[in-house]
Amino acid sequence: MMPFFSPRLLPLIAVVFLGGPSALSEVSRVRRHLIGAETVLARRDESQLSAGQRANRRHVKGLLAEYRRAGQFPTNEDFADRLVPYFRDRRGTLCAMAFLLERTGYAHIVDHVAATRNNAYVRELVDEPGLAEWLDRFGLTVAEAARIQPAYGGPPWEPYVDPNKMTSGYAVASVVGIGLSATATALNLAGPRSRQRLAWLGAGAGMVTVMLGAGKVDNEAPVRRLGIANLVVGGIAALVGIHGLVDRSQPGAGDGRELRRALDVGVTVGPGGAPGVRATLRF
Repeated sequence: MMPFFSPRLLPLIAVVFLGGPSALSEVSRVRRHLIGAETVLARRDESQLSAGQRANRRHVKGLLAEYRRAGQFPTNEDFADRLVPYFRDRRGTLCAMAFLLERTGYAHIVDHVAATRNNAYVRELVDEPGLAEWLDRFGLTVAEAARIQPAYGGPPWEPYVDPNKMTSGYAVASVVGIGLSATATALNLAGPRSRQRLAWLGAGAGMVTVMLGAGKVDNEAPVRRLGIANLVVGGIAALVGIHGLVDRSQPGAGDGRELRRALDVGVTVGPGGAPGVRATLRF
């Protein structure tokens, strides 16, 4: 049986009651930043490090994951218009780098930076006494330390939207767009091309669906896959609809069989083996 209450819920409860949904989105944004930093640390080739450095580095990675899970991050109360780093905020909450320094016995660096350059970026702190020694001892580069350090949004926080997250709005819009485009394409191919309303529906729905897919092909799955589906289905619907509108004014317009023969759809392979779809109409 799961416990009714866990101490790990305290940071989340505090965020919800003290900061509301916007504060919760800020916590999510910083957590995602830290996950990215952990990924960078995990990918580095450590073969050139000593055994002691590798052990210290593993310890730091464990501490960073602990810090991220706790979800207690500094609050930017001084710069409402931009993201700014804080080594330690007014409540004494430490940033990720300050947390790592303090937990590994270098609290004096944290105190000095907080008192003199509290909003400085790590790359501006390379001359801080003792910091270079700490980086070397724990097998970290300046670039890695800079990647760990987050910056914090000023109040009121803007909701963070992960471009690779499938939102319900985009999913619903895509389903509607693909459904209308596919239906219009099927009807335009099956029926007489003189149906102007169907042609307009196909052209309009197809263009809107293409716009839904534009800009999503560089995202991560599943957003990328849905974006490609929008581009393919919407593109075919738009081409078929435009073809029907153009041929409507021509005498002797036939039925959908001629249009099906004029539609050429195939699979392509792009640079680097990337798959694609080719759709052409012969006017």
